[in-house]
Amino acid sequence: MSVEVYERLKKIFEECIENEKIESKEIYAAIETINREALIMKAWCLENASKGFEKLCNDYEVSKSSITRILIQLALSKAVIGQANIGEDEAGLILKNVLKVIEGFWSLTQKSLLLIDRGTLCRVLKPFQARYTIASPGYVTYLPLSTALHLSAIGFVEIIEVF
Repeated sequence: MSVEVYERLKKIFEECIENEKIESKEIYAAIETINREALIMKAWCLENASKGFEKLCNDYEVSKSSITRILIQLALSKAVIGQANIGEDEAGLILKNVLKVIEGFWSLTQKSLLLIDRGTLCRVLKPFQARYTIASPGYVTYLPLSTALHLSAIGFVEIIEVF
C-alpha cells in the first residue's frame, strides 16, 4: 500500500478511537482504496512471481486482510453501540442489515417461541421459494432460526412474537 493509503488509514483509526461517532462512508472509502491498491499489488505480484517476491506478496495479502477485517469490525462495533453515522452508501446499507439481524436475534430470544430443534414460527410477508414450495404472504411457517433472522431482516417474514 502506498504511504498515502497508510496515512489515511491511520487517520481513520485515530478518529474511530478518539471520536464517539464514525461515518460509514469513511470506512467504505478506506476499504475501496485498499481494494484498489490490492488490485495493483496483485498485478505486480503476478508479473514478478518468478523473481522471488512470493513472501512479500503473501505478507501484503495478510496485512491487507487484517486491516480490512479490523475496519469492518470497528465499524460494526460502533454501529452496534449507536456510535456510527450510517449513511446510504454501500457500507451503511450493509451495516443497517447486520443491525437488523442483531435486533431480530434479540427480539427472537425475548419475545418468540423457540422450538427444540432451533426453529421458530414466522408469518410470510413477501412470497419466496423454500426448497420445493412457495411461501405466500399471510402463511405461517416454521423456519430455522438463521433463515428466519435473515428473511426477517430483508422483510420477507415477520417472526411471530408470543411473549
